[in-house]
Amino acid sequence: MPPKRRRYQAVRSAYRPFPLQREAHAAGQRMINFRGGKGSGKTTWACHELMNMARMNPGGRILALSPTYASQNRALIPKIVETFPGAIRFPRGPSGNARRDLGPLAKEWNAAARVLTLWNDSRIFFASADYIASFDGIEAAGVVIDEPKYLTEASWEIVRTRLRQPGYHHRLSMSGEPNMGWIYDEFGPGRDKATRYDVQVSTLDNPHVSDAFKADFESMSERRRTVLRDGGWQAQTGVVYSEEYTPTLEGSLIDVLPEPSRLTWMTCDPGGSPYAAFVQRLEDGTDVVVAEVICNSPRSHEHAQLIVEEANRWKMKIDHLVIDVQARQKDHGTTRPVSGTYLGVLHRAGVLRSTARRWMMCKSAVERHIQTGVDRVRDRLLSPSGVRGLKVAVRLTTRAHHLSLPEDRVGMDRSFRNYHYPDGKPTDKPEKDGITDHAMDAIRYWAVMVHGVLSAADMRERKPAPVPIEAARRTADDIQRPTW
Repeated sequence: MPPKRRRYQAVRSAYRPFPLQREAHAAGQRMINFRGGKGSGKTTWACHELMNMARMNPGGRILALSPTYASQNRALIPKIVETFPGAIRFPRGPSGNARRDLGPLAKEWNAAARVLTLWNDSRIFFASADYIASFDGIEAAGVVIDEPKYLTEASWEIVRTRLRQPGYHHRLSMSGEPNMGWIYDEFGPGRDKATRYDVQVSTLDNPHVSDAFKADFESMSERRRTVLRDGGWQAQTGVVYSEEYTPTLEGSLIDVLPEPSRLTWMTCDPGGSPYAAFVQRLEDGTDVVVAEVICNSPRSHEHAQLIVEEANRWKMKIDHLVIDVQARQKDHGTTRPVSGTYLGVLHRAGVLRSTARRWMMCKSAVERHIQTGVDRVRDRLLSPSGVRGLKVAVRLTTRAHHLSLPEDRVGMDRSFRNYHYPDGKPTDKPEKDGITDHAMDAIRYWAVMVHGVLSAADMRERKPAPVPIEAARRTADDIQRPTW
């Protein structure tokens, strides 16, 4: 007796791609790069690429790769719920009811393996670039990468070799903001057009984005608009913060002194010439770098003692600690991590509040990404709506303060004015000169850990209402859980 034929329920998607999305879907090359600005429809396009790959490859394996599982849950997963007809939420629990939650296109969800089986037995493997074991070893018919700029070149080389499941139509699609690293090398001008197709889409091309949102980009510099709105390749040159940092009282400076009652962060970049800055929040919500400590010795213990002296000088108590993830490495001549050395000295000196028991560290690929941190610092220095949310105390710009620093070392003010991109090289990574990068790394860690990664929603935000100090102390752990 012949097997019964399967009956599929006809479903219709509400997705109506605009012309550039349609062009990228229709491209016949093996690799597609759909690059664009914030709010340009990149993730929506990526979700429909997943559906198209599954439709064309019954029984095949499709790899959905994000920089981290956290970014996947925040960006890609909600879009999948919006994309699947009849979906109400993503399946929950170890083996959630996929058909009930995601509609008729879904068949089964395996939470342990993060695998979604669809109506035609094709399977979507949800993986993280931060965890290579989540995708290494999978032979896939299709690959979709969301925000590829956060992937290292080594991760990319592994991913591209996964596209080899026998007997299927192979396609690799990427959607994200442009990057002058390996993405430019693969898809930039003059690259192989027979196997690679590059589509640039601007936020202005997306008819589903409001005019008010599009207008917010007009106050940006041309350099920032090229990347954040237009999705264009942009080889950065000159001083990094030349358009956002204005060393005047009308701009990025403010005449305040450290105050014990304010919410206080201490952000640190340990290493050869360790640097630390004290950042305090004013009543109107403005964050101010009020003090800094630079040490000539690479020994963490000596630098920590200087931090204690500066805190005691102004009677400051530290609410939260921010440090480079490399501080988990062993300290000089000890078996203790660098972070433990700092924490021990600060704790014994009594300069920590109860909230500062652990460090906040940039651990994930998204948080560690240099250009992501630079974008967040730029947004704090001067937001699209013209708000200056990060300033530097005037006392840190005086000649007396500069002379008090160790020889050949510069503080936050001079670092902001001289931190630059390398000459004669197409890149979006600033020069690591060993002089200005210490203060810039410290403020970058602080900006990302306290204010998060810059998103499309941030383009629309206006000056937030001031948060009471005690409330900020209670909720800081909710913003970003401190970790060793």
